[in-house]
Amino acid sequence: MHPSVLVIIPARGKSKQIPRKNLRSIGGKPLLFYAINCAKNSVYKPDVYVSSEDKEINAMAEKLGAGTIPRPDELSGDDTPLDPVILHAHQYVSGESGKRYDIVVTMQPTSPLLKTASLDEAIRQFTLSSVNTIMSACEDIGLRWGKTDNTFFPLYKERLNRQYLPKEYRETGSFVLTRGDYHLAHGIRIDEKVSLYELDEEQAIDIDTPSDWAICEFLLKRKKIVFVVLGNRLKGLGHVNRVLLLANSIVDHELHFLCDEESEMAYQLIADKFYQVSMVNNISHGLAALQPDLVVNDILDTDAEYIAFIKSLGARVMNFEDMGGGAALADVTVNALYEPPEHEADNILYGPNYFCLRDEFIFTEPKVIHDRVTNVLVTFGGTDPANRTRQVLDALVSDLSEDIVIKVVLGVGYGHLESLSEYVSGQHHGVEIHQDVMNISTFIKDADIVFSGCGRTLFEIASVGTPAIAIPQNAKEEMHTFASEDNGIVLIPRSTSDLDSEIRRVFNALVSDASWRRELNQRMKAWNFIENKERVLNILRALL
Repeated sequence: MHPSVLVIIPARGKSKQIPRKNLRSIGGKPLLFYAINCAKNSVYKPDVYVSSEDKEINAMAEKLGAGTIPRPDELSGDDTPLDPVILHAHQYVSGESGKRYDIVVTMQPTSPLLKTASLDEAIRQFTLSSVNTIMSACEDIGLRWGKTDNTFFPLYKERLNRQYLPKEYRETGSFVLTRGDYHLAHGIRIDEKVSLYELDEEQAIDIDTPSDWAICEFLLKRKKIVFVVLGNRLKGLGHVNRVLLLANSIVDHELHFLCDEESEMAYQLIADKFYQVSMVNNISHGLAALQPDLVVNDILDTDAEYIAFIKSLGARVMNFEDMGGGAALADVTVNALYEPPEHEADNILYGPNYFCLRDEFIFTEPKVIHDRVTNVLVTFGGTDPANRTRQVLDALVSDLSEDIVIKVVLGVGYGHLESLSEYVSGQHHGVEIHQDVMNISTFIKDADIVFSGCGRTLFEIASVGTPAIAIPQNAKEEMHTFASEDNGIVLIPRSTSDLDSEIRRVFNALVSDASWRRELNQRMKAWNFIENKERVLNILRALL
């Protein structure tokens, strides 16, 4: 059986730092709304009352579903302590209703981020304790100083890093729980037998100043975005890199990542960036538990049933690289790697103008074409599932000019390292192996020719302007139409009968023809990808 609980919210109308504070709108609602709503949603079904001398505040409190207590003028001054105000309210409600309350809760209206779950847990702990008071507090550790006259002195014994300092807590205005009988008998809320209920930093915010208000306004407007992403040796890690690129530009919303059980590589890459990420066996169940405001899917093709489920949660949906049945049902689908079909859906955005460029490429100087080729880069993405790296090396090294160096950049998920043992060991002069580099843009800029797949790396190469030879990894990549000479890229189709010979032929032709390389460079420079990330982020923000 639940204890009987009375919640009293003291709300004066004479606030000076922020005039009419309790009635002003924050997050689209009066500040007073949040305390009333938090209390009314409690599983303990408390009686909720607002104590105020201000008729307008009492009128608003009634509209918001609270009872009201007309506070007498003698308890409404700037210097009036809170204990007599709460005692008056407790006696007033008990006298009017004839009820005796087991617990009296004082809730300040100035903590709009307090969660009902925290209030309920504090009440639960109170019912199991022997103390007469539980009050909210938050951890507040630091190297503190005092002052006497004009002299400052340390309040700590020795200088330590924060994690080694003694635990200290600061009272917050969120709530004070007092036993009803004790309160009526002694007229005070805080006994010598006190326990603290620890709140996180956000819930502990107490609005006293305009800067406090601004912080709360920011946090109340924050939404929950869940990125659903795949990444493994078969699918590559380009999906992960894109959502991380977007996430790194979003600081005003709460971010979560979900990966399926086949995406352990994606999970680890995201976890290493210290984002909140979960690997689940059922994405739909994971989304239902998180209750997002926006779901961003970077999982290739989706189906209509999956998108309908997300929308049933009340969330909006943004998809990337989706040619499935769910693409047209999403609020927005961004297909930067594809060209629009004959009949284009209004919600699907196609083409290179939506490719998001990483910062390292934005700040990379354009490529200058040299007359001679001395540096060749081979890079086929994070995993290179078809092992194009080995294929290109085998095709080139037999008759490679002595003044040409081939630099190979392998992704973190490359799974064929044993096939390159003769190259790693240095048996082939002029071949360098690099793995999981942090400056791929520098490798691209330094190269005279780049071999790559037909994925996102091609756009990055084009942003620099280094002539490229592209070989698709699979049928999916063959649909990426950016790989064309019109865009400065020489495409070698996957279906080429003698792929090794064609690799050598195209490579030797580019090596011997500097004018062709300059022409490809100029075609690449016609593209400007710099503003694309902000364009995509604006689309995402508009959904919120």
